[in-house]
Amino acid sequence: MIETQSLPLKTQMKKTKYATIMVVSDEQRTETFRVNTWLLRHSKQALLTLAAICIGLLVGLVALTTLHLKTASNNQELQGKVKALEDHNSVEAAAKINELKKTEKTILQLQEYLNERGANNPTPKTQENSATDPQPLGGAYHPIAGEIPFTSRYNQNAISLLEKIRNTPIGVPHDGYLTSRFGSRANPFSNQGEEFHPGLDFKAPYGDPIHATADGKVVFAGVMNGYGNVVRIAHSSGYETLFAHMSVIRVTLGQSIKAGDTVGEVGSTGRSTGPHLHYEVRLNNQPLDPEQFLTINTAQNN
Repeated sequence: MIETQSLPLKTQMKKTKYATIMVVSDEQRTETFRVNTWLLRHSKQALLTLAAICIGLLVGLVALTTLHLKTASNNQELQGKVKALEDHNSVEAAAKINELKKTEKTILQLQEYLNERGANNPTPKTQENSATDPQPLGGAYHPIAGEIPFTSRYNQNAISLLEKIRNTPIGVPHDGYLTSRFGSRANPFSNQGEEFHPGLDFKAPYGDPIHATADGKVVFAGVMNGYGNVVRIAHSSGYETLFAHMSVIRVTLGQSIKAGDTVGEVGSTGRSTGPHLHYEVRLNNQPLDPEQFLTINTAQNN
């Protein structure tokens, strides 16, 4: 007979409870384990929590892997674009270098031509200036000891040429259609008889801007008989340009002008059949055909 000692109820509640688990390996052998009953009750929740954490880690790992692959793909695409851009820049740079070489060759040819023409030589002395020259007329010719190096002169010549070009009327004062050319034409009012037309007429909407075709100075800005509102610009090259029938004059007398500046707006003042620009190029007050100044490729286009 086994005696059991009864413990107070409060003491029994404080006492840890265990459960016995029997594992049968075979008919001859069994094993038993004592497991805390609290762990048994909470093991399911713990396992579920652990499973949720594992699933969360797995999802995070998949997302991180996907992001890594996407980043790698983007980097590869970006590297491809950079390579293509580098190749494009290389081709563009090579093309520009080739064009610069062509330009250099042209400038060399220009320099040679200027040398052949004597354009680089000093201005010849006048008879008055040479009165004290000890060398008599018809004296022996002494050539210049050395040629002027290309590198020391071509930039100066290029600047000089550019300055002359800037002061020579080149290009169009307006990009409208030509409606009347230089020379004889039928009277635009009666269509009978002929009259001399000293310039070009450009069809243009009323109020369109009119642009100077060269650097210069305004020598007239006002009303001229038959021409209506007129602006005349004198250029240091000796040429003079005239713009007529303007609705508004945008410059003043004596004003310095740069090529491309707006000198006025298209109108129909004076002897005019409608809004248009009348444009003239003059040399020594004699009208020239402005069409030969519209482009440097005129001779090739004809």
